[in-house]
Amino acid sequence: MKRYLKLLFISIILITGCNDTKKETESVKETAIESSELDMYSDKFRRLMVTEDGVLRGFTFITDSSEIKRNETAQFLSTDPSEMTFTIEFNELEMADIIYHLKANEVDTFELDLYLKNKEATDSLVQDFRLFYTGKYGKFTTQGDSLLLWKDSVENVGVKLKYINEEFDHGINVYLYKNSSDQEEVQQ
Repeated sequence: MKRYLKLLFISIILITGCNDTKKETESVKETAIESSELDMYSDKFRRLMVTEDGVLRGFTFITDSSEIKRNETAQFLSTDPSEMTFTIEFNELEMADIIYHLKANEVDTFELDLYLKNKEATDSLVQDFRLFYTGKYGKFTTQGDSLLLWKDSVENVGVKLKYINEEFDHGINVYLYKNSSDQEEVQQ
């Protein structure tokens, strides 16, 4: 009898292990399909965006903070009632902060702060952002020579991208907000 129980136990472990492997394989396929949408962009950009779904990284303006905590893959930095911050390190000289600004425990606005090592890295990522947001939200306008704006009334999304290319300071700030007049006034 003990021998049969032992065989039954081993069989259950083997079957369960096979099912887990199958699940892992399926999720890898799903991720591969999702990331293939972003294949034409740089590795840094793909790591920032993760997916074309949602407003940023698969999240929308009304995403609850608990869902972000569960699903955000970047490294957690800090949280308080008004924001949650995560980070991605690209290499020892480059990184990005992902900031979810919250209102009543839901995402109100998104912000990306990228710290880059040189003009070439900044220009390359600005080009990725231009292509991505133009494809997603249409034509952009400029203010000055370092500010790009997209406003999509159908998706109700506004994007403000500011980039810095000074001698020792290189980076990009992207701010995504609901495309309404009260948000625009706050951000200008």
